[in-house]
Amino acid sequence: MNIKDLITVREVSEILGVCPITIRNWHANGSLIPVFVHKLTGIRFYDKEEISGLMVKRNSKRVKEPSQLSE
Repeated sequence: MNIKDLITVREVSEILGVCPITIRNWHANGSLIPVFVHKLTGIRFYDKEEISGLMVKRNSKRVKEPSQLSE
């Protein structure tokens, strides 16, 4: 995985059309796990391709949480 393939909470929220707090909540409850968390800053990074896949599924199913996408 290339660093260019990683996106931040804000970018994920913009792609999925939800607030950044929602992304943080999804991480807290285990629904959306970042691929990397910076040890010093705590900034979460997500795989752009994985989030794009979630967007496609989200649009087709209109669900509220990533954990519901596997159903």
